[in-house]
Amino acid sequence: MASHAPKAVAVSSPGKALIAGGYLVLDPAHSGVVVATSARFHTVVRSVEGGEEGVLDVTVHSPQFPADPPRKYRFDAGVSEATGRREFAVLSAPPAPNKFIDHALRVALQLSHTRCTPSPDPARALHIYVLADNDFYSQSANLAARGLPTTRAALASLPAFLPPGPTLANVNKTGLGSSAALVTSLVAAVWRFVVGKLEGEVGWIHNAAQFAHCLAQGKVGSGFDVSSAAVGTHVYRRFDAKTIAGIMGDKTAPTTAALLAALDPSLATSLRTHVAPFALPPRIRLLLADVAAGSHTPSLVARVLAWRAACPKDADARWRALDDGNMRAVDLFRALERSSAGPGYDAALDVWASGMKKGDEIGYVLDELAGVLARGRTGMREMGEQAGVPIEPVEQRELLDACAGVPGVLGAGVPGAGGYDAVFVLYIDTPATTQKLDAALARFPNVTPLVCEASATGLVDETEGCGEAVGEYLRGEVGARE
Repeated sequence: MASHAPKAVAVSSPGKALIAGGYLVLDPAHSGVVVATSARFHTVVRSVEGGEEGVLDVTVHSPQFPADPPRKYRFDAGVSEATGRREFAVLSAPPAPNKFIDHALRVALQLSHTRCTPSPDPARALHIYVLADNDFYSQSANLAARGLPTTRAALASLPAFLPPGPTLANVNKTGLGSSAALVTSLVAAVWRFVVGKLEGEVGWIHNAAQFAHCLAQGKVGSGFDVSSAAVGTHVYRRFDAKTIAGIMGDKTAPTTAALLAALDPSLATSLRTHVAPFALPPRIRLLLADVAAGSHTPSLVARVLAWRAACPKDADARWRALDDGNMRAVDLFRALERSSAGPGYDAALDVWASGMKKGDEIGYVLDELAGVLARGRTGMREMGEQAGVPIEPVEQRELLDACAGVPGVLGAGVPGAGGYDAVFVLYIDTPATTQKLDAALARFPNVTPLVCEASATGLVDETEGCGEAVGEYLRGEVGARE
């Protein structure tokens, strides 16, 4: 721990919604549009008294899962005679693995200590708390237990950080990327504790979190969820998997030197994600909804990739067409962003949302954008049919059609890899559109609109007060546990 590091730090990272580029983002030749959410994963790191010299004891608490015991780790914090660096070899760990926490913790400890000169003496004992905003997990049971309807207002009335179930193994997630947000916030909080800052460190934190998340998954995935958790909303293009192939294939945990060679963002040969700026224009809102079903994303992805390998000509043509449409949507969103600074923007949006047609430039852009988003949805659905994968299941189609038919809605779809667990809607923020959209969703009893909205922001340092809601929650929690 650096001498200037405080006793406690807190960092949060956002959830995500991939609104364009599902499956395509697995290929660095194509891009996707990922929108960060206001729902966030929070990690608090606190040093405590005790411990032994040369040893680091870490206890990770997940208070939202009361039946899951705290995870206790012991690391060798001394300098290795073989490498001359702190390797943080695991001396003991919980018997039941949680690969996302296990890998994120060690990679963060190894790399963060290289960012201080000289390398600081580590703290001897740390307590870490991980907390997710309610939107990351289905709250259907909590709403039902309180006799509340499945509406945004009811969801917003629930207490913060509710337990969604007794253990993590038996909860339904809402598709916001909880594992990526957890890993990124955990890496960032350890980094903040050791290095003493986040400024100038986000590239390092992103690369460390990407690698830890890949290790936990056992493969190199798309990576857009970790990228969004680190930097927020953007147009994303994946890194070359070859940059981390060597350390992914290690039978044993990579040494600190090997991690530096693959993950140091200053090296041209290291992991390098391509990020381009993007933002939803003013008054264009993102609504996400939990469909309380859930789908296994890896199995969907594997089947689509198998189809692509078996039918490369058809698949490549489909992917190129989808990518062209996605990038056209980006151009149109950016055109709206530029127009928002001029006169007539709000009036044009109000007219379009009312269902009337007006022959002005902004109206034409909105018309074209709605058409591009509709064709993108059709293209994704047809790709699923070709691959035999429920990217847009029949059960979702009626819901999406109902949303898309509301005046003022620009488009609707299934985020990311698709499936049964979530939908997104892009709409113009007017009272009439919001009311009609809520009414359309209310026709589907298994659907709960989420409270979270689009957010531009990635990592946030919440150390000051540990974040208002997090600090209030933990004041009682820490006292009870310690």
